[in-house]
Amino acid sequence: MKQLVFFSSVEPELLQSLAPYFSQEEFRLVSQMSTSRWRELRRRGGRVAEVLLRLKTNVVFPLQTLGKLKSRDNEILIPTTNPPLLPLFLVLSKPLHGRPVVPLMYDLFPDVLEAMNEQRHPTLLRTLFVAANRVLAKHADAQVFLGKEIRNAAEKRYGKNAHSEVIETGATVKDFVSTAGLSPLMKEIVQWADGCILVTYCGNIGTVHDVDTMGRGIVDLFLRQPDLKVRFAFAATGQKLSRLKEHLAQLRDDRVRFLPPLEHDDWTRFLQRSDISLITLSTRAGAASVPSKLFSAMASRNAILAVAPDGCDLRTTVESHDAGRVVHPGETDAFVAALLHLIENEEARTQHAQHAVDAVETHYEFSILADKWRKMADQLQIKPTWLYQPSKRVADILTGGIGLMAVSSILGVTALAILSTMGRPVLFTQLRPGKNGRPFKLYKFRTMTTPKPGEDGVSTDAARLTRLGKLLRATSIDELPTLFNVLKGDMSLVGPRPLLMQYLERYSPEQARRHEVKPGITGWAQVNGRNALSWEDKFKLDVWYVDHRSLMLDLKILAMTVLKVLKRDGINHDGAATMHEFMGSDTCNQKTGSFDDYQR
Repeated sequence: MKQLVFFSSVEPELLQSLAPYFSQEEFRLVSQMSTSRWRELRRRGGRVAEVLLRLKTNVVFPLQTLGKLKSRDNEILIPTTNPPLLPLFLVLSKPLHGRPVVPLMYDLFPDVLEAMNEQRHPTLLRTLFVAANRVLAKHADAQVFLGKEIRNAAEKRYGKNAHSEVIETGATVKDFVSTAGLSPLMKEIVQWADGCILVTYCGNIGTVHDVDTMGRGIVDLFLRQPDLKVRFAFAATGQKLSRLKEHLAQLRDDRVRFLPPLEHDDWTRFLQRSDISLITLSTRAGAASVPSKLFSAMASRNAILAVAPDGCDLRTTVESHDAGRVVHPGETDAFVAALLHLIENEEARTQHAQHAVDAVETHYEFSILADKWRKMADQLQIKPTWLYQPSKRVADILTGGIGLMAVSSILGVTALAILSTMGRPVLFTQLRPGKNGRPFKLYKFRTMTTPKPGEDGVSTDAARLTRLGKLLRATSIDELPTLFNVLKGDMSLVGPRPLLMQYLERYSPEQARRHEVKPGITGWAQVNGRNALSWEDKFKLDVWYVDHRSLMLDLKILAMTVLKVLKRDGINHDGAATMHEFMGSDTCNQKTGSFDDYQR
């Protein structure tokens, strides 16, 4: 079972809402970055606080994500674009952690900044955002977008990921049908709106939202229809909230109210009482952002009045489901006309609200979206990123070169000892299958005497193994010359052990997959039993390594190898001096022949 591990620098309500639709083994949310203090200092004009906030958001938190990974092979990492560079960090670090990375594209950066003509972010950072998006499109295992239009915009500018998916934010209708009691604040709102149509805005009013069309439209509505039985309530925060208040200040009556941020229960009751939900996006930001508040409003049986440009998911979603009315940004008269139509036409308002609920129940319920996530996860193949192989090769060269220099004296002493006790040759050489079965010449120290004419069988192997040979095997010193194979590129430090050429035709198709990678001096099978394992178990472990290889796993295997060598675990198989010959997948446990996996 694969586990979806979501990363976000803030407490994401969307992901918390999804969690109940997964088991604990399927879902994990990592979100533990507190930035409130730095944000408050920044609002007060603190330049240092702003720099520290960006450092913590874009550097410290991404580094912390690696520490949150668990020792399991089934994790799929899903970083959100909060912070924006987190997905890039996890994709580039995949050679280290080896997990599939599936960015969840909340918003497109720098598209949102460009759309709002945001000047505070330097050109270098914008260039980095563009480069990051191109890397994600090409090298992320998949990408998940919150809407079709935002996906189209991303693919047009940055390229198409081979496994891009659209999984909306969603909502659940049952959250908005509760009959639980009302808080004092909600009782006040219900009493205030009694006998009137309640129009609401719930959520953030930030740089991507069009407050001018909405604010001017509401003022014009009351100027045209001063006796209209309608109330407007805004449970909102954000950079443009003050601008909206400036628009509505001239009304000077109690038909408009601004509420503080609402707790979850008050939020659901607020939308329950609402008749019409207002949602806006600016012209330039439309294709780069998807308002998550849309689906909550639809689930709460609200008719939607959206201010949205062409080519954005807000417009296409409302129009495709006939969930309300949509006007273009800046069209104040159209906004007033649409609003007045919904206020005065109960039948139209009811139909739009029902269509909205039907759309959520059919397409956007959290249970439906959870199944989409599972399907996406099931289709993913766990494979190393493009950086893994070059990174591993560099590690092999550096470690192999340093290792040879470090053990040069041991190599010399061992060669002299073999020469004096067994004579020539000092090295054992043999053709072995490398990556994709291509043969190469393997180098090892000799541990057995040359067989005499007529000698064969397992018993003679034990007799030929010298006292020096036993010591070399027990300490794995006999393996040191294979470092030359690592430097040549025939082998790697970590990988399935290279066996005999004749075994190639005896493997099952699944067992043959062990040759999809370079063979190694040590491997997953060696640190989990070595020669004490059956052939069948060895090959299963080898194939598991092929499917889950990463630099972190390689480092783990190297550390475990040191411990195995010190403990001398699994040197022999069933008390024999050598491993029995592999005769085929149907006879893996046969105990005939005299071949070792490293025949001397």
